[in-house]
Amino acid sequence: MNTIIIFGAGMCGKKYYKYLTRFLGVSQQIFFFDSDPMKQGSDIDGVKVLTTAMIGSVDKSCACVVICNFNVTFIDQMVETALHAGFRQEDVYINYDYYCAVPLTEFWRIAEILPSPALERYRKEYPSNQIGVDIFKGEWAAEFPSESGVVTGGYATDVFNDTRLNWALSELGSIEDKNILELGYLEAFHTYMLEKGGAQCITCIDANTHSYMKSLITKEVMKIKKARFLCGDFVRYLEECGDIEYDLIVASGVLYHMENPIRLLCDISMHTNAVYIWTHCFTDDFGASTTNNFLTNTYIEYNGYGCIGYRNEYGSALQGAGYMGGGQPYSYWLRLEDIVECLKYFGFKAIKTNEMDNTTKNGPSICILAKKN
Repeated sequence: MNTIIIFGAGMCGKKYYKYLTRFLGVSQQIFFFDSDPMKQGSDIDGVKVLTTAMIGSVDKSCACVVICNFNVTFIDQMVETALHAGFRQEDVYINYDYYCAVPLTEFWRIAEILPSPALERYRKEYPSNQIGVDIFKGEWAAEFPSESGVVTGGYATDVFNDTRLNWALSELGSIEDKNILELGYLEAFHTYMLEKGGAQCITCIDANTHSYMKSLITKEVMKIKKARFLCGDFVRYLEECGDIEYDLIVASGVLYHMENPIRLLCDISMHTNAVYIWTHCFTDDFGASTTNNFLTNTYIEYNGYGCIGYRNEYGSALQGAGYMGGGQPYSYWLRLEDIVECLKYFGFKAIKTNEMDNTTKNGPSICILAKKN
């Protein structure tokens, strides 16, 4: 063969060209061809990139094609292009590891034993809930009850019977036949408790796409029937959903992740007469004990109410596979007294709290149940 045409002028093709010229010292004339029209007719590393018209005019009796791409889907397309241009099948080679090019027929035999990211998504075990759970192995926060038959490896072992939510349900008396909105469902363990407590309908919203997928898995594993899971910004939902009213809004683990927590409390007040909140709070003692997160504070306000917010930087936590914080690199924490006053300002008159928990590693936390009447 007098001519070698490298199909693919990307990284793979350029590496193969260097291998041919620098290490093998081939003397044949070498060209690139690429489906990208922006590359056609140009020079790459001093090598001409042929146009589609030029490919058609190449003397096929003394030329071969080497396809350089690691994506099997693209390889199929490039093979079709070469054959359609008039190259014989025996003159088409596949370069599958930067350096080794094999005949097309030999490549398909090799391809059967090469790892394929697409095929790795297919499971051959007997169907089970554990297979679904393992899709997010290493990312789960919650460990499922033993009777579920699955193991996540999560660090939170009691959240499907969470004493914090149980406190709120006890104070409420009953949620039988109630229409509930849950903000930030995480992995749907509170959703399970709300249904078990008698809720008629639970609308659940979370912006984290992995939380959405994990919660659908939880829904199947724990046989949750009365919940609808949505993925998206619950602040936008509250501000754009119209005049929908809920008997109860559950906002557990979300207030301290907000860019403007006052805005969220205001939005909540527009759609319910009762809200349960579990949240971290800023205290002077906690602020003095943390040097990396709370570096600044600023006055924040919304719709007539304002107070000091304490900026929490997520820092390196953003790089973790199991990150479950807010949608910005930072959030603002409030003091408990400011949360209570804010709730009062937006119409909640009867406000109960449990005892502040200063033992949680991420900061002081508290449960709040607020009603308008």
